[in-house]
Amino acid sequence: MTADEIRKIFGTPDPALTFKVGGQGLGNNDTLTGSLTRAEGESPGAYPIEVGSLLAIRIYQISVVGGQFLIQPLPPEPSL
Repeated sequence: MTADEIRKIFGTPDPALTFKVGGQGLGNNDTLTGSLTRAEGESPGAYPIEVGSLLAIRIYQISVVGGQFLIQPLPPEPSL
């Protein structure tokens, strides 16, 4: 799967981590359970997105390609 690049502004809640299933995708109405996680940290910067608790039913092996969680600094205050 390919993790989507996710962005947030420093100090705001984390948005959901999303992804796309590559290759042939899932078959036979198979589903994924759980969720991706990101490396810990709250300072502005880039954090890798990881498999976390995401599991596939049956014979699938899950690996995450790409995808970073980017925390952007607060925008500067407008000058008066």
